[in-house]
Amino acid sequence: WPVLNVYVPVMGTLLSGQNDGYKYLLDTIKGFYPNETVLGFMRAGGLTDVQALPLTLGAATLFMGTKA
Repeated sequence: WPVLNVYVPVMGTLLSGQNDGYKYLLDTIKGFYPNETVLGFMRAGGLTDVQALPLTLGAATLFMGTKA
């Protein structure tokens, strides 16, 4: 999370001039399920070839799978 602790608040403040909303965003990112848990949910739902692709230095993740 070190990159997120710096990147999200700094970039958010620079782009919007406000910091509060980006601290909230950072907190919600940290509170999200770990990638392996999400991939497990996807497998349990019947998806195959599941994968997680980190985006924006890890601030977001794209989860993909194939419907069987």
